[in-house]
Amino acid sequence: MKKMAFLCRLALLPLIGIIACQPQGPHYSPRVATQHADEVLPEIDFSDQIIYLVMIDRFANGDTSNDRGNTPASHCLYQPGINGSEALKTYQGGDLRGVIDRLDDLHDLGVTTIWLTPVFDNSDQDYRGWWPYHGYHPVDHYRVDEHFGDLADLKELIDKAHSREMRVLLDMVLNQVSYDHPWVADPVNWNEKGYKHWFHPHSFTDESTMIIDWDNQRELERKEIARLPDFAQENPQVSRFLLDMSKEWVTLTGCDGFRLDAVRHIPKSFWRRYTHEMHNFAGNGFFLIGEVFSSQMDYLAGYGELGFDALFDFSLHFALGSTVANSGSPQKLRDAMAEADRAFTGLPCLLAPFIDNHDVERLISYCQEPIRPRIESALILLFAQPGIPSLYYGTELLLAGGTAQDSVQGDFLNRRNMPWQLQGDESRDLRPLIKKLCNWRRNSPALRKGERTDLLIDQSVYAFLRRDEKETFIIAVNTSDQQVERTLELADAPADGIVRDCLDEQYLSLQGKKLALQIPPYSCRMVNYARTEL
Repeated sequence: MKKMAFLCRLALLPLIGIIACQPQGPHYSPRVATQHADEVLPEIDFSDQIIYLVMIDRFANGDTSNDRGNTPASHCLYQPGINGSEALKTYQGGDLRGVIDRLDDLHDLGVTTIWLTPVFDNSDQDYRGWWPYHGYHPVDHYRVDEHFGDLADLKELIDKAHSREMRVLLDMVLNQVSYDHPWVADPVNWNEKGYKHWFHPHSFTDESTMIIDWDNQRELERKEIARLPDFAQENPQVSRFLLDMSKEWVTLTGCDGFRLDAVRHIPKSFWRRYTHEMHNFAGNGFFLIGEVFSSQMDYLAGYGELGFDALFDFSLHFALGSTVANSGSPQKLRDAMAEADRAFTGLPCLLAPFIDNHDVERLISYCQEPIRPRIESALILLFAQPGIPSLYYGTELLLAGGTAQDSVQGDFLNRRNMPWQLQGDESRDLRPLIKKLCNWRRNSPALRKGERTDLLIDQSVYAFLRRDEKETFIIAVNTSDQQVERTLELADAPADGIVRDCLDEQYLSLQGKKLALQIPPYSCRMVNYARTEL
């Protein structure tokens, strides 16, 4: 038996040698030598946060001198009715100075955390007619893109956000680089220096190395998105570079966390190490939120124990689209919320629900008329979810979107310039509603993390509770074109007491422990009361 075991070990030696001798490309020497950041952030309750996504190039132009960057052709300002939406495939002039100038607007809105799209220096060439205004085609992970400003601007933005008690997340691109990154485009770097070993197979001539089967996990992790060279995170030199680069942004800027792009395209083993090391370096209060682009809750939950503080909830986005935006059965909404509860209860990770973001169609783009009450309903439902609600710039001003059928991807039509001129337009300005929702969210633990209980579900109405030991909220949405009235049984309410409408601040009387609630067409009501002992 011992002889057999010895022979088995002997047979494995050549394989072990092959694995150990696999080329790793250039050796990476870390630039951040310290074990911990200068400021280690203490653990906090992230459910207190409200995220606001800023696409830097589309938000506000604070410095017109950087609009064209290094390439004049990269900038063509969109002028509706003049030059067509193709201009939205170029840079529009938004920059870090513009975000600084609008910090008071964001603070006044009530959001607590600003998520910036990537600040990395991006390619100075277009890719099939699209310029990397979005920030996801990096050519230098250590520089701020010249269209957005410089490191001093970014540091000033973060410092001034902190002075307003707001947090700032940087968007980390750890999956890919631009097709013209010098490690890839320069034959000396690629072949002689061996950077080709830092990437999965890359074709310079065709799409043979792209993902084809989006249900194949190995393809997701080993092949390319849109022909962008795909990092091989299993290579220890690559993982060392990505971790060290991330730590350097913390030391240089004092940012409060990262939004982590393309999580499902990177092996889980890397994420376990990454989240552990980043929390150890920057503190447990350093916020790591991941983008796992999937509406399958069990698949999403599979990433819930890897050390992320939160993951985005794509399921709610799609459920709101089919129900609130298009008068579908509210059962779909109820099912999505129930699945989220089931899959994430007990996980050390929060969900971050959203109406829309830069990677999906804006709800408004396929929302049936009347649009405003439907978007208002979606917002109320968003703020009634557990976890961390996330807003997309422009939703507060009913910024127009575009469907995927409008172009090859449709992304640029969902990334229009922020319409600041609509502030104060009563037909478009949803800021008063969002301010109220942010205020309720910040001041009501029951709304942030109370238990959820269904009250009623039928063909047009879904009503549920969010409650803790002190307070109960009733949220009821009507997806039909008729005003409806529903009588709701409230076991923990004060008999013959009153409840308060959270939005119009009117009071409603209970009959015993029953509430007759009228809900206008396509609308959502939110009322609350102090609980009594049962």
